[in-house]
Amino acid sequence: MLISVLLITLIALGGMMLTYLVAAEERFMWRLAAGNIVGSAIFGLTAFAAACLFGFGPATILVSLGVTLLPLLLLQKKDLRNNFLSDWAKAKGKLQGGGGKRIKSVAYYAFFVLLFWFFFDQAMYTRTDGIYTGGSNNLGDLPFHLGAIFGFTDGNNFPPQNPSWAGARFSYPFIADFLTACFVKLGVSVQDAMFWQNFSWALSLLVILERFAAKVTVSKLAGRIAPALLFFSGGLGFVWFFKDYWESGQSIVNFLWHLPKDYTIGDHFRWGNSMVVLFITQRSLLLGMPLAVLVLGWLWKVFATEDTEKDEAAPSFLTSSTPLLLGLLAGMLPLIHLHSLAALFVVTGFLFVMQPAKWKTWIIFGVGVVIVAIPELLWSMSGSASETAKFFEWHFGWDKRDDNFFWFWIKNTGIVIPAVLAGVWIYLTQSRKDTKDAKAEDQKPKTHHLLLFYIHSPFYLLSQTPQSLRLGNGTILRC
Repeated sequence: MLISVLLITLIALGGMMLTYLVAAEERFMWRLAAGNIVGSAIFGLTAFAAACLFGFGPATILVSLGVTLLPLLLLQKKDLRNNFLSDWAKAKGKLQGGGGKRIKSVAYYAFFVLLFWFFFDQAMYTRTDGIYTGGSNNLGDLPFHLGAIFGFTDGNNFPPQNPSWAGARFSYPFIADFLTACFVKLGVSVQDAMFWQNFSWALSLLVILERFAAKVTVSKLAGRIAPALLFFSGGLGFVWFFKDYWESGQSIVNFLWHLPKDYTIGDHFRWGNSMVVLFITQRSLLLGMPLAVLVLGWLWKVFATEDTEKDEAAPSFLTSSTPLLLGLLAGMLPLIHLHSLAALFVVTGFLFVMQPAKWKTWIIFGVGVVIVAIPELLWSMSGSASETAKFFEWHFGWDKRDDNFFWFWIKNTGIVIPAVLAGVWIYLTQSRKDTKDAKAEDQKPKTHHLLLFYIHSPFYLLSQTPQSLRLGNGTILRC
């Protein structure tokens, strides 16, 4: 436990220093959460490259950790050091004193800390007679992840071959499992390593997503609601749940302890709760999603900035560090979570068309992505057991079976579609009212950027296009 906490803290501090190069004003907690994700990505890819070249051992891992900590040298810069100390002082100040807002904030984060603690504690646990998992959807994924982890630690699987097909390149985004293998090599049990990584990545996602939603909507309340919508996502299964509960005549506690069926995924519902079917099973998503949201936050900032003159007067191609650094971070995604990179690629393409005046920024960002992503993609797709041409595929009415298309979407997305329609209607009615009261056209609310960002950008298109992976034996996995 102590080794895991120490390693995660060091990794987070190294990545945290890089946030001062791309984000001017952020809270200490956000920087620490972002640092955990960025540091994990850098450490994982550095250690993997070193292991392929020099072998996988404690020395290689510690040297890679040293590389991850190099950004700490930025503290030698007086202005950055002062910003860091100021953020730390503000963070300590917020922990002191009381008040209603402080108590609500503490209770909010404490709830998720307890949720993640008990949830990921059930991802894997051992007994005298074997290894267990508390999630039925994890019965197939846990052995796969353990096979990948022990393939690195005990099988010297470098360059990695697919654990299911001998001789085939391991194209599955494996950095999350490789990071666990690094912890195991340094003396941590695989159970502790998986738990602390899952737990810390989930907390980082919580903080990063909350900040992203608050920025986009200019609402702290919306920021608090967004993570709850993600982690408690699901369809209309709660309607069936309450129906069965009332008909059972049992107490709520007894009914919860003896659920007659799964109300998130099964014969009637195909999109399960994200915690149950995604974050506990697809560990790569826990690391890739917050990294993608970090980049999306910067893309939103560029998109919503109306000062095009400032963008046109931006530094030259070689000195524009922020777009390049964000591009380099996004370029790490092929071996972390490839679908997140695909989503960012589509989003950036749409934003380029919508904001052509900012072409310098988009191109510099794209160059950063290409520098890292192309070599990773070429390496991972050569000799793979997957058919690259079939990795992304249009599949209308994905998994709807015999259901009506519209009913399938409504019962599996729950309140999402009605909430989006209601939000758009409220915005349009409020916008018309504000326009009538405004004295000039430029006084119209800037929240129109948010509507454009959602409707005109490809988020709706992406939600309609589930990805499929065709394996070497013809099996199709929907991602």
